[in-house]
Amino acid sequence: FYLHRLLFPFLEDGRAIYLQARTISSNVEPRWHNLRGSVPALYNSVALTSASAGTTVYLVEGFTDTLTLLSHNFRAVGLVGAGGLRDEWLSRFGSLHVVCLLDPDEAGRRAAERYVESFAQRGISFTRVELPSDVNEFFRSSSSAALEL
Repeated sequence: FYLHRLLFPFLEDGRAIYLQARTISSNVEPRWHNLRGSVPALYNSVALTSASAGTTVYLVEGFTDTLTLLSHNFRAVGLVGAGGLRDEWLSRFGSLHVVCLLDPDEAGRRAAERYVESFAQRGISFTRVELPSDVNEFFRSSSSAALEL
């Protein structure tokens, strides 16, 4: 699990509750490794607990997209896979405004469509935005990406 990989902890109350790993070698598959069992939290879930009502939070796929947005001063949380949002986590979004930036592939589109309905049923402000590429590529290819979001 850990050999030649970067480890990314999912933190709750300052404690690591889950790990995801990514290989640093370009020729190794699979690139991503997860612990067995279900994912217990969103990546960077502290972004939800420290936000005041009406704050915009970006919902993305994976910790790398989350870290990219954080490095550009956006509040973001990440899913492990497009369909990884659990119903029991929705209440944590409360009175925030959620902007969904899932990958523009079939899995991302299907999940985003489901989430539109799930958030609406709970009265949570939700906007779906489809970028021409995933968040990381979008920021790599556009020097003004931070202004476009």
